[in-house]
Amino acid sequence: MQDEPNIARLDFPDRDLFITVDSQYEKTFRAHACAKEPCTADWIRQTAHKGVFYDVGANVGSYSLIAASLMSGETDRVVAFEPAYPNFFKLSENMLLNRLSGRIIPLSVALSSSDHMGMMGLSSTDFGSTHGNIRSGVKHSVAVLYSTLDHLVEHYGLPFPNHMKIDVDGGEMDVVAGGRRTFRDPRLQTVMIEIDESDPGAASAVNGFMLEAGFAVAERYSLMSKGLKNVLFVR
Repeated sequence: MQDEPNIARLDFPDRDLFITVDSQYEKTFRAHACAKEPCTADWIRQTAHKGVFYDVGANVGSYSLIAASLMSGETDRVVAFEPAYPNFFKLSENMLLNRLSGRIIPLSVALSSSDHMGMMGLSSTDFGSTHGNIRSGVKHSVAVLYSTLDHLVEHYGLPFPNHMKIDVDGGEMDVVAGGRRTFRDPRLQTVMIEIDESDPGAASAVNGFMLEAGFAVAERYSLMSKGLKNVLFVR
């Protein structure tokens, strides 16, 4: 007989949402997603649940669950991108646990500037951990499918995004570069990107791309880690 999963309630007061918690990452950060990033939760609550929401770097799905639970339109959907296999498993499990499989489309794909198979670094294989990057260090490498955002939208019939969250631990420019046509389309109204401003070159490149695509910076929110900011772009 399988053990019953450990379940925790998300700290989102508007809905009863739950995730399975089998690691310290999940218990400390993923179940407390609103405390960790109140700006993200507020943006989703106020705006980003209206229409189609792309969660790029969804991890175990905390913000996907919040957005999906608030949706009421017949065609409103969350498209959740998570290439790290431990987190994709948990994303799918949490989607089913909350009976939101009709609202969330989970994709185990890494968005990039080109279409290819490649290796991705993981800082840990624990559920809820982040992708490997210069801050956390790479301990494991796994083969994943990389695809451009434009290719997925135009060739696979994904619902077009109205709002997008990007949290990919250093790969932000690759994500936006692979979605030039998508980002220039006026149907995409708001984008929140986690940017490491301690890397001025990378931060400047992302900001410049978004401004050229027709967006303006609405807010900058400091996060727990030094140098990290969530930047909200609006059209």
